[in-house]
Amino acid sequence: MDEIPVPHMLDPDRLVVNSRGDFADHDQAEFVPHLENALRESCEYGQRLWHELDAVRAYLLDSLPPAGPSTPDSPVVLRDEESWSRWMTAYASLTSLLAGPEGDSGYGEQEARHEMQMRH
Repeated sequence: MDEIPVPHMLDPDRLVVNSRGDFADHDQAEFVPHLENALRESCEYGQRLWHELDAVRAYLLDSLPPAGPSTPDSPVVLRDEESWSRWMTAYASLTSLLAGPEGDSGYGEQEARHEMQMRH
């Protein structure tokens, strides 16, 4: 998998006003609109990321075989313990990330374990 660089808008130091890395009082009035715009752009991008990650989380659930006894036409997505473990880690990580900086207090991990137990 090729590495994708972190987008420029996620760099908190991208708005440097002068060579010292700070700004004088007379610069503040000019700097505020730039800060407001940067915050707006970052929030819009963050919201897009949140919605896309939420869609990936839904996809992860939808990709599982149905709960209950297997049938011949059931998709077999996860065949071994390692595959289930990787699925659970991905699902729990996404759920925790979607909950915000404080995380989800283990909710995603519990939900992933529950789904695995129902379907494995």
